[in-house]
Amino acid sequence: MFKKTSFLILFIPLWLSANMASPLQLGTLVTSPFTSKYVAITHENIAIKINRDFSIATYTIEYHIYSEKKGLQIPLLFYASEYLDDFTVTIDGVPVTIKPYNIGDALTNFDTIFNAHFNENLSVKTGDYTEQFSLNKKDFLYFETTISEGNHVIKVTYKATPWSYDETWLTNYTFRYALAPAKYWKSFGSLQIVLDATEFKNPIKTNLGNVTNGDLNTISKWTFDELPSDFIEISFNPKMSTWAQFLISMDTFGISLFISLFFVLVHFYAISKYRKINFKKTFSPVVLIGSFIIPFLFVVGMVFAYALIDNALGKYASGRRSYGLIYNFFMLPIYWICYLLIALMFDFFIKLRIRKSRS
Repeated sequence: MFKKTSFLILFIPLWLSANMASPLQLGTLVTSPFTSKYVAITHENIAIKINRDFSIATYTIEYHIYSEKKGLQIPLLFYASEYLDDFTVTIDGVPVTIKPYNIGDALTNFDTIFNAHFNENLSVKTGDYTEQFSLNKKDFLYFETTISEGNHVIKVTYKATPWSYDETWLTNYTFRYALAPAKYWKSFGSLQIVLDATEFKNPIKTNLGNVTNGDLNTISKWTFDELPSDFIEISFNPKMSTWAQFLISMDTFGISLFISLFFVLVHFYAISKYRKINFKKTFSPVVLIGSFIIPFLFVVGMVFAYALIDNALGKYASGRRSYGLIYNFFMLPIYWICYLLIALMFDFFIKLRIRKSRS
């Protein structure tokens, strides 16, 4: 029976680890569009405005296209998932009706080139963590319109939520826009990206390199004549206070151990006092009672330590580190046995001292 119990206790942390959710929480993902064989995108403007608490980004994207053929066609196919409000599109200033792409739909002058280059799997790397996920064809959008041969401007607007990564004590946030489909355009003319972060008062980072014009934390602009990366990433990594850094350096185990030290000293004092009065008794109830209470207080102290650190970190605390907190309660039998042995040794040491002093 003891062997079975020991096996279960050892297995619990593995079980808890296996059941933890992914640290990467997906936000809005929109990609550069796929194009039909009769449409070339000559220029792309991407304007991104971050709100005051980095919870919403408003995207306004213009595609300058050249159509080699007039008539009814589908000039662009968009991928858009988890966006807020409406995903609106205008062509030459006129609103168009967006349709979802259903598997098996015949996309005139489009389907062959789309299926030839479409990759259902994307990989997103955040720090040392890489998340694989699949694109859902139900998240593809398109519109049919009659356009003339020549130049046109397609404008897309939507609101996005950030991706979050909470593997560490703090949650890191990133807005993403996938440029990867632009690899399959007939030609890549130029790309201009304008980022407006004037409402957000904390430092941010991007993967776009040096700013062409402006200031990254107000209004900044980049100009490219080739793809800078597969993804545009705008990141906010919250900073922790000195107090939070100190608590994390102690770790929850150390904080709880420090708090428990007071109760251990009180318990040892009570053991000494009881033993001086009851020198000849074999067992000390003070030892037994304290050996049950103090390990329990130690585990409660770890719960308090998690809350203390999260409070020091503030609203950006991930809360993820407390996922395995219940594991410490399963460890209580081991804590009880270990502390009981320490208390018994101390009680035995006190008995020896008293015996020597009275001999």
